[in-house]
Amino acid sequence: MMTSEEGHVVIEVHGIRVTVEIDGEAVRCSPLPGTDPYPVVGDRVVVTAPNQPNDPPTLDHVLPRRTVFARLRQDNTRRTRDGAHEHVLAANVDTAVVVAAVAKPPFHPRFIDRYMVLAQRGGLDVAVAINKCDLGVELPDLAAYHALGIQFVEVSAKTGAGLDQLRALIEGKTVIFTGHSGVGKSSLVNALDDEAAAAVGEVGGKRGQGRHTTSRSSLYRLNDSTAIIDT
Repeated sequence: MMTSEEGHVVIEVHGIRVTVEIDGEAVRCSPLPGTDPYPVVGDRVVVTAPNQPNDPPTLDHVLPRRTVFARLRQDNTRRTRDGAHEHVLAANVDTAVVVAAVAKPPFHPRFIDRYMVLAQRGGLDVAVAINKCDLGVELPDLAAYHALGIQFVEVSAKTGAGLDQLRALIEGKTVIFTGHSGVGKSSLVNALDDEAAAAVGEVGGKRGQGRHTTSRSSLYRLNDSTAIIDT
């Protein structure tokens, strides 16, 4: 058995390909057919050694989840945790950092509200990072969120402004960067971790809408106690 009492952490899921961290190494594993729940990034899993030297290890099962970050859905076309109602994106996360931009794409409070609800529903704490502060656009009124005790940090992935405050906010935690396409989630991951190489897209079109570029979910370790999940 290639296992421990706490299991091994899933660090990347790309379609049916699942990568697990084993003894500090990224190892591609094969989930058993019918594995339920299907592993997501942040899951702790039990892995067994392969029967043949050239075969990948087998991901035997997923250990109980402490928290989940999930999107609510109305169809049943993808693997879900609760049938047609929930698509789990990450597990065992401490805090959801909702990333928004002051502009490009435009700031929409309803997106922050939506992600806050999803995070709190799954048992996560919530913080907000306002990115692209280098654009010189006036910050939106955030008084309502401050009144709720939500932590905010103003950052620029481009210039590095505010990154020290963001690092302090997430230190010692496993966090997920979530938010609307184009707000700079992956750019922030890359700014915090030079080795992350998270995929970054452009914002285009007359409306300045973001193009979704993250086709896989990945966990990046900043240090022994801090990790970021980018979905």
